[in-house]
Amino acid sequence: MSADAIADLTSAVRDRIEAAVGANSVHIGPPVGADLTAGESVTLFLFHVEPNRELRNVDHYVDPPGGGPDDLLAVSEGLPLDLRYVISVFRRPTNAADPVELQVLGKLVQALAARPTYTDPVLPGQTVRLTPEPYPMEEMSRVWGLFPTTPYQSSIVYLASPVVITFATPTPAAPVTQRSLRGGVLTGTGSVFGDRSLPEVGP
Repeated sequence: MSADAIADLTSAVRDRIEAAVGANSVHIGPPVGADLTAGESVTLFLFHVEPNRELRNVDHYVDPPGGGPDDLLAVSEGLPLDLRYVISVFRRPTNAADPVELQVLGKLVQALAARPTYTDPVLPGQTVRLTPEPYPMEEMSRVWGLFPTTPYQSSIVYLASPVVITFATPTPAAPVTQRSLRGGVLTGTGSVFGDRSLPEVGP
């Protein structure tokens, strides 16, 4: 894992949407209709990134390099993040009579709900869940206020969590290859086990 986790997840979400609504239909970026090509009708915009408050002080374990059933998990230093995407659907073509954008919205919501998790090989060592998040209209208006020349489009907000950005390649712990047991030593005055002595037992 590396700093590519955010970009890799975003690309994976785009691919999952396009598998449901059509190839080359998703534009990664702000919901600005003027930026869309002729075939694009959906915008996937990462508008909010923040540390995950519950996990930022918790060790993150990953499979060590090389893998293998006998290897131990390794601790990987990293920062777990919460990502929020706003997915917006534009009517294409703009003069379409039917509300085609609502049909597209339904298909993409269905596809993302059917497979909400992302793990290997997209995000090795991670399991990220993408879930729709209730978002107050007031907060949504603030997002759209960043684009005053674009009319509001049908949109939904998704939370992806946790996405871990690692700081270094984890070093695996050495697997246990040998175990040794040290028993007690019998003496003439009693039995000694470690630091404890047992008194002699009479006949």
